[in-house]
Amino acid sequence: MLKELENHCNRLLTETQAGNGAKPRFAAWGLVKAGKSSLLNMLAGRITDEYFKTGVVRTTRLNSELETNQYVLVDTPGLGIDQDDSEQAFKGLDSADVVLFVHSPQGEFDQEEIDLIVKIKAAYKEETDRRLVLILSQLDKDQNGAMDSISSRIMEQLQEYVGIQPICFQISSTRYQKGIAENKPALTQKSGIPALAQYLNTLSLEIKDQLESVRTSRQQIRKAQLLKDIDQAIEEERQLLSSLKIPYMEKISAFNQMMAELKKDFSSHGAEIKAVQKKINSI
Repeated sequence: MLKELENHCNRLLTETQAGNGAKPRFAAWGLVKAGKSSLLNMLAGRITDEYFKTGVVRTTRLNSELETNQYVLVDTPGLGIDQDDSEQAFKGLDSADVVLFVHSPQGEFDQEEIDLIVKIKAAYKEETDRRLVLILSQLDKDQNGAMDSISSRIMEQLQEYVGIQPICFQISSTRYQKGIAENKPALTQKSGIPALAQYLNTLSLEIKDQLESVRTSRQQIRKAQLLKDIDQAIEEERQLLSSLKIPYMEKISAFNQMMAELKKDFSSHGAEIKAVQKKINSI
């Protein structure tokens, strides 16, 4: 626990000293193999020469960044598999001005994803609806309007469990890539990525003037929470040490009591021995 808090403190110190630049930072976040890297490649215009590595197995192990004309795209490792990957992903969250939460919709959110959204809300507070963009990937695999039903259910979950209603996009990186490669504008539009890109461009302009103040506010909130967590961790350590000492203190108390009884017995027997010695000497 203390080691984790130390890592959080070092991250906050590094960010405070280095700053996050003048452009908004859009970080892709989500579980493993949700389609984050593919999406960012499409948004960056890297249709064939991908910048953010993709593959059948997880390929993103460290945060990677690419600066575009209007914002910085940040790819983060998928959550839910490896502790080191998760540490990198949370580092990406800490420095993000907007989170693109990518969900591969086999169905609605599971509890792990709900818990992740709760962490995002803890970071953005009342700005969460604006700073969180929900993205349902793999639109090309939609059958009989299932994506619309999944989207509706997820929005119900977010309202019920987190109390937020962020904007939601359904996209297909595969469909977008094919539309560009085959020069099929209709297919490109149906991918949902042009609409998402337009929204992100608009959002980037809207929040640009607020970056410094919002970042400073978030850092102060994180600082206050870290100090609170550190105090709590120290108190828990103290309580643990106290509980660990109890058995030993009880043993020491029992030992001291035993020694006191032995001394008392020795004093009593010593008097008897001296009396016997006196009688022997008088013979």
